[in-house]
Amino acid sequence: MVASLLTKLERAEESARQQCAELSGQMEELQERLAVAERRLERLSIAREELTALEAADGG
Repeated sequence: MVASLLTKLERAEESARQQCAELSGQMEELQERLAVAERRLERLSIAREELTALEAADGG
């Protein structure tokens, strides 16, 4: 009885380990995607600021 419960517990632990590994991989991928999106947002914001400044300088 106890051996059977230990076996079930080991399986549950391994399943949880696998889930943690999968989620960790997904988090890494999402962090990379977030960094790319943040860099793009920063570049777009700078471009908008520069265009606004140029337009103002031209009397826009």
